[in-house]
Amino acid sequence: MVCGVLLAGFSVFYLRTFFTEGLRSQMRWLWAFAFGVLGLSELLLAFWRPLTRRRLLLVELLIFGGTAYYFAAMMHYSVLRNIQPTRRLRVGPSLA
Repeated sequence: MVCGVLLAGFSVFYLRTFFTEGLRSQMRWLWAFAFGVLGLSELLLAFWRPLTRRRLLLVELLIFGGTAYYFAAMMHYSVLRNIQPTRRLRVGPSLA
C-alpha cells in the first residue's frame, strides 16, 4: 500500500517535471533512483516469502531511506539552481 501511494506520488511529480522541463531533465538520474528503490521495495514485498520482521525492516529502510534521499537531493539541487549572485552589501552609513 505504501509503495503504491509513493509510486503514484512520484509519478505525478515526474509527469509535472516531464511537461515543464522535458525528457532531458538534469534530475533524470534522481528520478531513476526513486523509481528503482520503490520498484525494488514493491517486488520484495510481493515475492519475498515468508516476511519476517528483519525483512520488513529492510524494505522499510529502502522505502523511507530512498524517499528521504530523494527529497534531500532535490532540495539541494533546487537551492543550487536558484541561487543567483547578488551585489556586495556596503558596511557603513546608510545609502539614504
